[in-house]
Amino acid sequence: MFMSFGEIEIAENLFSDIKDKTSYTYGAMINEEPIFLSLIGACSQIGIRSICEHIVRQIPLSQPSIYLQNALIDMWGKSGDVNQAKQIFQSIAQPEIISYNSMINVYARNGMGYEAIDLYNKIDENIRDKISHICVLNACSHSGLIDQAQMIFNKIEKKSVEIITTMIDCLSRMAMFDQAQKLIDDHEKSNSPNSIMYTAMLSGARNHRHVVLSEKLYNQMKSLFSNEKSDLISASTLLSNTYSSLENYQQVEGIRIDRMKQFGKNANVGVSWTELNGQLVRFHAHDRSHPQSNEIYAELERLSNELREHGYEYDST
Repeated sequence: MFMSFGEIEIAENLFSDIKDKTSYTYGAMINEEPIFLSLIGACSQIGIRSICEHIVRQIPLSQPSIYLQNALIDMWGKSGDVNQAKQIFQSIAQPEIISYNSMINVYARNGMGYEAIDLYNKIDENIRDKISHICVLNACSHSGLIDQAQMIFNKIEKKSVEIITTMIDCLSRMAMFDQAQKLIDDHEKSNSPNSIMYTAMLSGARNHRHVVLSEKLYNQMKSLFSNEKSDLISASTLLSNTYSSLENYQQVEGIRIDRMKQFGKNANVGVSWTELNGQLVRFHAHDRSHPQSNEIYAELERLSNELREHGYEYDST
């Protein structure tokens, strides 16, 4: 109230006297929406549903802005709660393109390719943008809908580097490397080589343990993009993971030494986290510090073999 009447000093004194400050207390001193957007963004990065629910309960959502709604759609999608994301999307009277794109991306993240395509087709062609195309192609990629992806891709008039790269990723995930290479070749007829396209194809080769192709792509990248340090580090990590998936640890060590000589650093260790019994548990890539790591990895291998028996291919690196 005092802030509304310009009595900033009185408001600051009252604020200082409050011992247990909440987001509402801070929000009284500054515009609330940036606080909520920051909180929602942080929850999106963590992607743990219980934490998302706890934060959302503290946000007044009687009349949320379109920015909050889009942020919540993204947050719920990343935490795996598609229904919550869908409810928010459907509550928007006149969705703008960013809302459509956010919801398509939710479907993409959660392996719901057909739903993503259906929503994409409902968007007026005149308002679809580059992000719309990328999101739906990504959804097809993660759901193995290669025919649908090719149909959509062929209808796109203006194909940006990002759109072509997404299609290369889609083809590479399905081990259609000749078609992926053709897209790269066609692009390079009138454009400079692009490292992201090669990285997308290398990622697919890694997923399929195609060591010969992985080596070829990595060597091409070293030749074409010698000054693009971060991309070459990423590429070396993908090649290293290819060797690791085949238990060729001598080559893995060779890549590490080569990377240290060339760039003076190791690749950043990947970190993920999940919730277990109300606690946040972090996992580092190739981490064996846990006292029961042998049992954990043995169970992981058992589950991996069971998945493969049922025909499910996944990225085990």
